[in-house]
Amino acid sequence: MPLLPCPECGRQISDQAAWCVHCGYPLTPPGHADRYDLILEDAGGDMELTAQCLARRLTLSLPQARELLFATPCVPAQRLSCQEARELQNELKYLCTCKMVRSRSLWTGETALAADPVQLDQELCRANVQGKPMTFLRTVGAILSALAIWSLFGAVLSSL
Repeated sequence: MPLLPCPECGRQISDQAAWCVHCGYPLTPPGHADRYDLILEDAGGDMELTAQCLARRLTLSLPQARELLFATPCVPAQRLSCQEARELQNELKYLCTCKMVRSRSLWTGETALAADPVQLDQELCRANVQGKPMTFLRTVGAILSALAIWSLFGAVLSSL
């Protein structure tokens, strides 16, 4: 677990911390818990094509995109929604080596390489579960349905 300097007080903190333990500076902005960053690990074989794709997708100038590629590993896109990150990753996966990771405020070359990629199937399930909370009426309906099924099950067992 690498230590990084806090952007506010400069003291060493864990790269996993949500805020600085010394001064309380938030390292993950509120509301960005379900955001993703894209990490470029390798620029790929055709750097010019990769740079053009990055420039087009991230609205960068071509020289800026080339600079990013020469600084790999780098984080060209941060705080994307799951869908935005997946689309960008799918467009880049044939050009360079990249991975989608959970968003964080501070990245270094070491933490970018060590970050675990997001498992897309788990994230999609998580997004579906979190995106549709049950209403009161659906909750009551689910409870009543469970009671009815339990009663039928009890009646079948008692008749045996």
